[in-house]
Amino acid sequence: MNMQELNKYKFNIGLLLVLMLFAFSCKRETKYVYDVNTETISEAGVLKPNVKSNTEFISIAYTDVMGATISSSNLDQLKVQYISFGDKGVVEDLIIRNYLTKSGNQIPTSIDTDKKVFVTNAYKKIFNRVPNEYEIFYLSDLLSKDPNITAEMFYYSLMTSNEYRQF
Repeated sequence: MNMQELNKYKFNIGLLLVLMLFAFSCKRETKYVYDVNTETISEAGVLKPNVKSNTEFISIAYTDVMGATISSSNLDQLKVQYISFGDKGVVEDLIIRNYLTKSGNQIPTSIDTDKKVFVTNAYKKIFNRVPNEYEIFYLSDLLSKDPNITAEMFYYSLMTSNEYRQF
């Protein structure tokens, strides 16, 4: 074998090795597919699309505070007063204040030493839901920092909120 044939042979062997390395080193690209679960996230207080009627508001507020149902004569009297007054916000305010100061109400007389439990129990009673972590943190912190806030004031603030008007 002469030199030229030998170089040609080496070249062919080298080319074959390069092609083999290239063929075995290439891999088909793997495609990864990530599925994302669809989740509906909403806050509990937001899912209250209906506004309480006048009768429902008066009746439910009485039941929440007094722990009993309101008599039909008392309900009729309050409905007439409610309808006859122009500013409904003022009437609702007076009704809530009247219930909260009435003897025999079922709200706590004082705020417990565990503010988080107090806030949670108040939300369950008034809004029929468990408060979220931020509500618990913020309100229990507020109650800890201001000892002048009474249980009556706390319940009043919940019962005059927009959320309480809805169910």
